[in-house]
Order: sequence, then C-alpha cells, then structure tokens
Amino acid sequence: AAAAAEPAVLDEEGEEILAHPETSAALMLQALQQALNPHPHLFDIGTGTVRLVFSACVVSEGLPLQVSRSPEGQLQCHAGPRTTPTAAARQWLCSLVDLLAQHLDAARQDVVMAAQRTPLHGVMALLRTCIALVYSDEGVTVAATAGAAAAAAAASASASASGQTGTEEEVPAPGRDGAAAQDATDGADAPSHSLHQGCLPMDLDLFQRCVALSLECTSFALSGMASSRSPGEMPTFADIERVLEQEAAPEGREFLLSFCWLTLKESALLMAALVTSARLPREMGRRTLVLLTPDDLARVGAMYMEVLQSCRHRGVIESVALGFSRLCRRILGSVDPDMYPLPLGWLRSAVAKICSGADTAFSVTRRSAGLPHIVQCIACNPIAKVETLRAVKQLLATAVLPLDKDFDQTLDLRQTHALNVLRQLYQEGLLANELQAVLEDTVVAAIDCFASPAWAIRNAALLLFGQLIARLVGSKKVSDEHSRVNSVTTTEFLMRFPKLRGFLLRKLQSAAVRTDAMPSESHPGAQLGQQQLQPELFPVLTLLSKLQPSKNPTPDELQVELAGCAEFCPLVCALLHAPVQQLRVLAARALVPFVPPARLEPFVLQMVAELTAAPRLAQLPRLQLHGGVLALQQLLRVRPARFWCTQTRLPAALVALAAQVCPEQHLIPGTGPSVQVLIELCYSLLQDLPAAELRSLAHLFAAYCALGVPPGSPWAAWHPGVTLAQQAAARFVCQWALLLLPPASSDGDAAAERESICHRYLRHPTWEVVVEACSVIRSAVHRAGEQQQPRDRFGEDENNARDDSEGEGEGDGDGDGEGEGYGDGTERGGEGSDNSSVTTTTTTT
Repeated sequence: AAAAAEPAVLDEEGEEILAHPETSAALMLQALQQALNPHPHLFDIGTGTVRLVFSACVVSEGLPLQVSRSPEGQLQCHAGPRTTPTAAARQWLCSLVDLLAQHLDAARQDVVMAAQRTPLHGVMALLRTCIALVYSDEGVTVAATAGAAAAAAAASASASASGQTGTEEEVPAPGRDGAAAQDATDGADAPSHSLHQGCLPMDLDLFQRCVALSLECTSFALSGMASSRSPGEMPTFADIERVLEQEAAPEGREFLLSFCWLTLKESALLMAALVTSARLPREMGRRTLVLLTPDDLARVGAMYMEVLQSCRHRGVIESVALGFSRLCRRILGSVDPDMYPLPLGWLRSAVAKICSGADTAFSVTRRSAGLPHIVQCIACNPIAKVETLRAVKQLLATAVLPLDKDFDQTLDLRQTHALNVLRQLYQEGLLANELQAVLEDTVVAAIDCFASPAWAIRNAALLLFGQLIARLVGSKKVSDEHSRVNSVTTTEFLMRFPKLRGFLLRKLQSAAVRTDAMPSESHPGAQLGQQQLQPELFPVLTLLSKLQPSKNPTPDELQVELAGCAEFCPLVCALLHAPVQQLRVLAARALVPFVPPARLEPFVLQMVAELTAAPRLAQLPRLQLHGGVLALQQLLRVRPARFWCTQTRLPAALVALAAQVCPEQHLIPGTGPSVQVLIELCYSLLQDLPAAELRSLAHLFAAYCALGVPPGSPWAAWHPGVTLAQQAAARFVCQWALLLLPPASSDGDAAAERESICHRYLRHPTWEVVVEACSVIRSAVHRAGEQQQPRDRFGEDENNARDDSEGEGEGDGDGDGEGEGYGDGTERGGEGSDNSSVTTTTTTT
C-alpha cells in the first residue's frame, strides 16, 4: 500500500541533518542508549529510532555506523566514510553481534548488574529488527511511531537544526514472509519507507555467529532461572523464587526476572528472523548468501522445543511458539521434500513423550505450558495432515487411560497433557476440517473424563468440552446462552452425529437406573451416597440443552425428530427429580428439544395434572415437585404467553396447582424453591392471564407471603428458600395491583385495594420483601410519569401514605393497623423481627 513520506529534519542551509555522519552517529547513539534500557517504554522508543536511522542512513545512503563499548563500559557510536549499502549494513550487524557477545560475557560475570546495565534482549531486538528490514519477501514497511522522537533527537544533536517537511524518493523493496510480519508492525500506524534491494549483508560466518550467540543466551537464561533443576525439567515458581533470593537483593530481583523472560522471548524471535533470512536446499530465487543445512534447522528446533518444555511464563511461551511456528512453516513450505521429516519427527517425539508419560511428572502445570504449542505449530501445516490425525488418535487413547490407584495429585498426568493438547488443536481454525473426522470420539473422551478422580483431569476435560461445544452447535452469536440463535435443531444434531446419539442415550440410561436405585425421601435417615452421583451427566445435559425443536421439518426430518424424542424424553424426565439442584435445572432445559411442537400443549397440561394429583403438598416428593415446575417454566417459553393464556386450559390448571402447592397454615420446610419457580412461571404470564384466574393467583400468593413458620421453630431453618419465594410473591401481587387493577376514576374499591396492598408490603417484617415492593412501586411510578398519565389515588396520596407509614407503621403485628388486608396481622412465630428497623425502612421508602 502506498504510504505518506516520512518527515525529514533539515538544517538552516536546507541540507538533511541525517546526511551528516556526525549527526547520524549522535542520533544512533541516543537511540541505542534507549534501546538498551531495561525499562520497556524506553526500549520501544529506542528500537523504533534505530530502525529509522538504519533504514535512512545505513541501507539507503551507505553510511557505515559502528557501535561498541569503551573500556569504562560507555556506549559509543562512530561513523565511517560512505561505502556500499551492503558493506555498511554488514559492518553495522557485525558491530551489534560483537556488542551482544560483550553483554553475554558481562552477564556471566555478574547477572544482576547485567540485568540493569547491559541487558541482552535489547541487542537481540535490534539485530532482529535490522535483519527483518533487509531480508523480506513481500515488501518491508518501516514503522515510524518514533518519528517525532527521532526528529527531536536529531535537532538536539545539531544546534542549528530546524524542522521542515520533506519527501524521500521511494525505492522498490524486496518482499517478506511471515517471519518478518511481527517486526514490521512493531511501530504501528505510520508512514512507510522502502528499502534498497541490493543490500545483502548477511554471510555464512555472521549467520553462524548470530545463531550460536542466540543459543547461548537461551541456555544462560534457562539455567539462571532454576540452576538446581536438571536439563529439560520445568522449574516451578518456587524454584525461580529461590534462585532469585540467592542471586539478587530484593531491589534487583525484578530486573533479574525480567532479564530472563525478555532474553528468552527475544532470542526466539531473533532465531525466527535468522531462519527467514536464509535459504533452504533446492530453493531458488531467494536473495540471500546463507544456506541453511539440516543440522542448523535441527539445532534451532531443539532450542525452541527446550524452551517450550522448560518455561512457564505465558508471554515467553507465546513468543517462542510464534517463532517455532515460523520455523515449521518455513520447512514444510519448502520445495525440498527431504526436509519434511524434521518437523514431523518433532511432532512424533512430542506426542510419544506425552503418551508415555516420560519426563512430564515433575510439576503441576494446569494447561501443560508449552507442550500444546509444539503440536499445534506443526499440525497447522497441510503437509502434516496425516501425521496430525495419527497424533490425535494417540492422544485420545491416552486421555481415557485408567489412573493408577496410588496416583499423585501434585504431579502432572499424561491424561491431563493429552486433553490440553486436544483443546489447543480444536482452538485452531485451520484444523477445523481435519479434526471433523474425530470430533465425536473427542466428545466421548471429554465426557468420560468428567468421572475421573483426579481434579486436573476433570479440569482439563471441562476446558476441552467448552471448546467442543462451539464445534457441535456453532459459535456464540448473542449473549443469551440458551437463545435459539446459539443452538441447532434436534434433527440436525441427531443426523450429523449418529455416534454421539448412542453414547448420550447410554449415559442417560445408566443415570436413570441409578436414579431409580436412590434412597427414597420417605425414609428420614436416607442419604445419597457419593458413588451414586455421575459427573458425566452435567456435560451430557448441557449439550442437550443447546438443542432446539425444529420449526418446519420435512417428513424425513420429522421422522428422525420423533424417534429421538421417543428415546430421550423419558430418560430426561427421570432426571427431573435428581438430588442435585443444578442437575434438575439442566434436565428441565434438556427436555425442551425432545417435546415436539405438535405435542407441546397436551404434554404441558399432563405434567400440570400429575403435579396437582397428590392430595396435599406434604404427600408429593419435593424433588419431583421442583423438577416438574422447572420443566414447566422452560416449556412455556417455547410458545408466546398469549397462546397459553387464550388458547389453552393452562390458566385454570395453574390456579389449581398453586392452590395445591401453597400451604394453608404454616410454611413447610424444603418447599420454598418450588413455590418460587411456580410464582416466577405465573409472573411471566401475568400480562395475558384472564382476570378471574389472575385475581385467584394474587390472593393465593398474598396469603403465602403472610405465612410464618410453625410455633417454636427457628426461622433460620426456613429462611433461605422461603425468603426468595416470598419476594417473588410480593413482586407478583404488587405488579398485579399497580398495573392491572382498574384505575381510581372507574373503581374506587380497586384503588383502595391497591393502596392497602402497597401499604401491607411496605410494612412486611422481612426486609427483602420490603425492598422488592419498593422496586415494583418505584418502577410503576416512573413508568406512569413517562406516559404522562393522570395520577391515580395512590399517586395523589403518595406523601400521605409515607406520613401514615411513619405514624402508624410501628404496630406489633396484631392486625390493628389502618387498611391492613390479606392477613397482615398473621404472627410469625419465632422469627424475632425488629419492628423499629421495619419502620425505618418504610420511612426511607
């Protein structure tokens, strides 16, 4: 793309400042001092300025610059007589390599001092940047984010300089491949500058020196982090902390740790730039004097794999993985097939190491650190397709291996590594088509691993399953997890994944058998044993809950859907009275796709009739009641509320169920969650329910909200579930009173009833109910103000009601208050509520 010209700094006579060797050397020295600073912000500015001066002076003008250190350790930069761009660039790169060797020697003598004064990562970053500018394949863009800083530095170097905009002549630049992509974008959005094509400064000797120094810097940084560990072992953070305590004082530990991480990162990126700048055997037309041999590639690949298997730092792992990916892409993209066995051998070696469990059980790494990146970087290349499928099958076989009886939870397990590698592979979009063939087998392995006794395996299986959900039902498109947009139809799922259909059925059948064998609730001493819980049910039901019934299926699709519903529906219904609440919630959601739309209405009415059939609530199992109302809540969302309230017999059935569920005299322990779900279900239909059924439900829920615990019973035993249920009841009754009762002008009795209801809930002894009532009243008043409607009696007497609540709200619950209705005088036995706090809350409201 065409780019604007870079600003040029000119002196008074109109000559460019950068054309003067002394000025260029002074500017380069200032940039080097910033680039070799351990602080990141100065390091970035200095690197950008060095890039600018190198491209404008060394490559374009052939101005040789040399950097060195004096015997006292001071940084120096000298400019020589002009020469060819190739010789000038080679001289500059040689001086950087010599400087890197000096910094490495200083670090070996005193690593703490070197971390603060002579860091390695700065020199390696400069080498990488300059090499990437010269060797490229698709056009080099010199980012100039440091343009303003370079201009200011040049102006300070020349006392007679003044700023003026100029235009440089654009020279065609050589291209570049993916290895230089990161280097060209380091500076961000800025004008670009093309480089000279004939500059080929890297010869074999210089290349070998760079590779050797990079490998030495990597080994030095790894050994410095955990000297007590044997080669190839991954140091724990405790090991790193012990090394830091031995090597540095508290004020120098931060510099030392940053020195090690940044050295590893820049060394990996420098190796990627070097590999990109060289030529492989049988490769023609590439502008380079360096030929990479298989031995060179093996050394570089071994360095990458060692760092990925021996480092925990996430930033280092990502940078090293980027360099390793470029190396593998470079080799597998070569025209020489004899080079392919090298990365394929790395893949086989890594997979064999994981599957055998050798040398992996030395520390806990929740996501296996860099091991998954080794497999991913090689598998993303089309040449490795066959080897990738073979590796995935080996990893699947390893993931489901049984654990030893005496396994150690503090050590890494090969099953964990296998699951983490599989997750990394399924995250890669380039492998979507290749991994589709083993998708069902991977889902089966992930679900089976949920039953593992090792936490690390269960955690890895959960991460993998979350990635597989996106492959099974598609990526998330809206925020609602259970929206129809984020799901697939039952027919499509059953036809695409026939193997999963049988597997899920077997899991549900096994769970149904165990559920039938569970202890009965009628025996007070019955408890659920841990061996009867099946963790695999959670992913199974989660997957089924992502499905939706088909809207307009074809005859063939309808046949498949009806067959699936006949198989899955009874098994899912059996889990509605599971002992774990979250399991009942998932079972209710998973039931929706297996009820055909044509049979939805009779199915719902039959379920309500079964829940209402018991003589009283005490004779109905509470788990069955809770699961039943949860299923009703999910099924009613399939159709609009107006359909249920105007075209079915559901309103009358709900009134009968509410009368059956709500107790008459006292609260019943354990029923609060069921009543809460039932009230929320009715609240979703509130706007469309017929007036008679709506009033009946309001009276039933108001009576429930006024109930107390049996005399002599502690309120704490009932409080958690009952409070939420009474909150829902207060919301339903207040919403009905404020929105659906006739206005004051048409029915004075209705207005009085509305006022009485609002006063009653503002004086409720449970503060959660008071807060809920306040929220409903505030919303109603705000909505009425927006619509600019005349105030009803409640709105006109709002201040009087507040005054009445201050003067008369201090009653002791004996029912003597003015306008008290709906059983407000009912006494809560044993709750010990504080009337003064209730009065304070009401007054504030």
